[in-house]
Amino acid sequence: MTREPFRPSDDFPPVTPETWRAKVEKDLKGADFDRALTYRSPGSLTADPLYHAEGAAGDASGFPGTAPFTRGFRIPVVGAGAREPWSPAVVIEDADPVEANRRCLHDLSLGAQRVYLKLGRGGVELGAGSDFTRLMDGVEPTFIELVLESTAPLSAAGLLAHFAASGTVDLGAIRGAVSADPLSRLASEGLLMEGAERAWKDTFELTRWCGAEAPGLRSLRIDTTVCHRAGGSPVQELAWGLAAGVEVLRRGVDAGFETPELARRLESHWSVSGDLFLEVAKLRAWRKVWAKVLAATGAEDAIRDQQIHLRPSARVPSRVDPWVNLLRSSAQVFIGAIAGVDSIVAARWDELSGGGSDFGRRAAINSHHVLAEESYLARVADPAGGSWAIEALTERLAEQSWTQFQQLEKAGGVQAALLSGEIQRQIGDTVAERRRDLAERRHVKVGVSMYANLTEQRPGEADSPGTEAATADAVAEAKVSGVGVSTVDEARAAWADGTPISLDSAISLDSSGADAEPTSCDALADFRESERFEALRLAVDAAAAAGRRPNVCLAQLGSASEARARTQFAADFFAVAGFDSEPTEPTRDAEELAAAFRATGAEVAVLCASDEVYQELAAPVARALKEIGARRVYLAGKPGDAEPEWRRAGIDDFIFLKCDAVEILEALVDLVVLQGRNS
Repeated sequence: MTREPFRPSDDFPPVTPETWRAKVEKDLKGADFDRALTYRSPGSLTADPLYHAEGAAGDASGFPGTAPFTRGFRIPVVGAGAREPWSPAVVIEDADPVEANRRCLHDLSLGAQRVYLKLGRGGVELGAGSDFTRLMDGVEPTFIELVLESTAPLSAAGLLAHFAASGTVDLGAIRGAVSADPLSRLASEGLLMEGAERAWKDTFELTRWCGAEAPGLRSLRIDTTVCHRAGGSPVQELAWGLAAGVEVLRRGVDAGFETPELARRLESHWSVSGDLFLEVAKLRAWRKVWAKVLAATGAEDAIRDQQIHLRPSARVPSRVDPWVNLLRSSAQVFIGAIAGVDSIVAARWDELSGGGSDFGRRAAINSHHVLAEESYLARVADPAGGSWAIEALTERLAEQSWTQFQQLEKAGGVQAALLSGEIQRQIGDTVAERRRDLAERRHVKVGVSMYANLTEQRPGEADSPGTEAATADAVAEAKVSGVGVSTVDEARAAWADGTPISLDSAISLDSSGADAEPTSCDALADFRESERFEALRLAVDAAAAAGRRPNVCLAQLGSASEARARTQFAADFFAVAGFDSEPTEPTRDAEELAAAFRATGAEVAVLCASDEVYQELAAPVARALKEIGARRVYLAGKPGDAEPEWRRAGIDDFIFLKCDAVEILEALVDLVVLQGRNS
């Protein structure tokens, strides 16, 4: 007898997308489906609340290591004994070479496999070749990936060549990069002092040297982190990456290189926020669209040598409630692991609070090991593959970024778009969206714009918020000392004989001996999501440190049950700016409540009750509060048609979900803290 296979689906009716939607709409109780559940990110990308097989991406993602490479360029090592397919990476930027060496050895002992040495201004300060020897003491560069980052890449490469010539290491055995990227430097600093043409000439001079002397080093970089740092959307980051990559290929061909060789010398650098689905889709979409570019140039085989490296997001961390940064950093490592990148620098949780401790560095590196070994992400090939949501978002990002890339090409390429201000305008529009979403708390920063912890103990504070801007101004004005060099060999010889040489972009000399004409544009300003809320919190915290923490009276009207929900909402709302809250006993008597307000010593009050109680008591209570000296009175809730009447009675503003919290709190801090300080 033949036994039919058991299929549970045969006993149940099929569930269609329409069935799911009908169920959700019923649960929404009349609320609009799209308005309530569809997510719209800055840059007009939407994420649907429901995904299904029929709505999955049109083209198949294939398999890891095969076209269209959405699922990765290579097949990762899996199975028993597998090691993490990504390299834990660290950045060394201590000014003192001895301290930088200590940090480097500390991080390597914890499992770091890729080391970025930031050289020159803002990084390790090296006055002579012997300083680099001290920096590398005990470090075996052939056992790791070594990346030298400098705005004068020829000088950095010459320094490495000088170090290798001492017999310490075989230059040809070093793997990593000495990357040049004029485009991101122009965008971030707004200036190429040596001029764009000289910067490109140096870039391809470095590429020739790497090909001949250091085949394990990459010399070209597509750096989208400058766009991410400025607040760009995922679509804008992808379009920037495509346009920058094409500009490198085009200029490299003009310099005499073949496209496949250029593609193999390229690596791309990215940053991600905590938006899991969107950011994983962004990195997967990059592989797809970049493969399309290389296929069009005839260099499709070079795609397998492409590397994707993840750097910490400078716009995500917070100075307030910095412990949450541990979660943000881990989420970014998780995203990189899911998306299949080659290396990840995990952000240090205390980086904004005094420069970062050894514990912060240890926690950052350990997040790699936990996700790779304890969460088994190292044993799964393309964990995102087959997720209808991620596949659909990947396809949308690829399509929209390709369209925007074509627009940049029509504008003359990414460098021309920077010089004309078009890129700055586009990203500025996105940042305006981000600022609105943050101010209205549509995008929540835990511990910063919501769920504030007034009793937190923060580590030592870093420099004031104005430090970063001052540094950017200094970059634009400084004339860096040291000779300009035109080849790596010249730089190596200069390091060898002790000639002063700069590791920062210096004014180079053209063939006639005259100063090169600098290339300048408006720099892409850094954008950090927590800045505006942090400024309020730090101002109030400073006032609290000098005396008593400013407080807000929560004036409860009606019964405790009628006031409870909005009392809690108001307390959380004002805690975001650092204000303590003191509730009164619930009452319906205006004079009794006014006396309770006076007893709290607060200068401002917020009325907390149900809508029904407001209709009866809001106006008389507001008048009573103003009569005894309340400097500002708020009402927790939307005013509706009663707003004109309540404002005439003395209510100054209204707080509710998705109101402009920044505008309201800035006005309050100015009134209670800043004006009080100046009076």
